[in-house]
Amino acid sequence: MVRVLVVSASPLVRTSLGHLVSSRDGLVVLGSVSTTDRAVGKLDELEPDVVLLDVDTGSEDPASAVERLLAVRRIPIVLVSSGADAAPEAVLAALGRGAVDVLDLPASPVMGTAETLGEELASKIRLLEGIDVGALRRRRTGGASPADPVATPLDAVSVGVPMGVGGADVVVIGASTGGPPALETLLAELPPSFSVPVLVCQHVPRGFTAALAERLDRVSPLDVRQATDGERLRSGLVSLVPSGASAHLERRGRGVHLRVEDTEGWEPYSPSIDATMRSAASVYGSGVLAVLLTGMSGDGAQGMLAVRRAGGHTICESENSARIHGMCKDAAGLGAVAEETDLPRMASLIMLRVGART
Repeated sequence: MVRVLVVSASPLVRTSLGHLVSSRDGLVVLGSVSTTDRAVGKLDELEPDVVLLDVDTGSEDPASAVERLLAVRRIPIVLVSSGADAAPEAVLAALGRGAVDVLDLPASPVMGTAETLGEELASKIRLLEGIDVGALRRRRTGGASPADPVATPLDAVSVGVPMGVGGADVVVIGASTGGPPALETLLAELPPSFSVPVLVCQHVPRGFTAALAERLDRVSPLDVRQATDGERLRSGLVSLVPSGASAHLERRGRGVHLRVEDTEGWEPYSPSIDATMRSAASVYGSGVLAVLLTGMSGDGAQGMLAVRRAGGHTICESENSARIHGMCKDAAGLGAVAEETDLPRMASLIMLRVGART
C-alpha cells in the first residue's frame, strides 16, 4: 500500500486529490493538510511514501516548501498545478529544488478526463514509492567526467536496421518525469558551436513551456526558445514543442520547418514525443539522432522505434541516473535503443554521434 500525504491551501483541491488517490487500488491518503508547516509536522508522524504538494501553498513559494519538506524526509514530492494563476517559473524552480514531477489538475475536468487523470496520478505515485531522492540527485550530478563519454551498446537487431554511423542532421530529445532538471544538465553542456538543430518534447502542463524555454536558455550556450508555427530549424537553435500542441516537420525547399498545431482537450502526454520523433524520421530519415531521458511509460518508445527503422541513431538515459526509467525501458524492450549512458555523459555522447558526419 502506497501512503500519500496531500498538502494544499484549498479545501476543494484537498478533497479532489483525496478522492483521486483513495479511489485507486493500492493507494491510501494518510492525511490532508493546508500548510507546509503542518505537513512538516506530519512527515515523521505519518511516514508517507509520496507527498502531493499544491503549488498554491498560500504565502510560501513552492520551491521553499519543497526544500523544507525534503530537509525533514527525502521522499518524492509531486507538484499539483490546480489553477490558471500558477506561476510556471515558480513551479520549475520547485522542480529544480527536488520535486520530481508536476501534474495539471483541471478546475473543471470534462467527462472522461477525471478517470484518465486519476490513472495518471496513480501511476506516478506507484512508480515513485521508495525512491531515495537524495541518492538519486547525487547519482545524476556526480561521478562521471563529461569529457569521457561511456555508452553501453544495446541489442537493436530486432528492428532490422544496423546502428547508424553517419552522424546526424537533427537531434530530437524526449523527456517526462524529472525532465526539466535533466534538460538543464544536458543543454548546459552542449557547445555554442553545436552544428545541428535540436527539438525538445518535455511533458509539462499547458502554459509552462515558454517559462521552461527561458529557464533553459539561461543555462545553455545555445539559443533555446519555445517552438512557433512555421519556424525554420537551424543549427544552434533548441526548439521546445509547446505543451498542448503537436509538432510536425515539413521540408520546404532547402529548409525544414515546423508545423505547430494546438491539440483539442486534455492530453496525458503533451507534447507527444512519439509524434515528433516519427515526423522527424519521415523527413530526415537516417539523419535523426533521437534521445530519450527520464520519464514514465506511455510515450517515446514508438518514436524511437520509428527513428531506428528509418536508419537513425537512438540513445537512452541509463537507469543509473534516470529519475524514472519507464520510457527508456519500454523503448529498449522494443529493440529501439542503440546505446544508453548516464546523464553526466550524455552531452559528450551526443556531440560524438552528431560529429561523426562533420
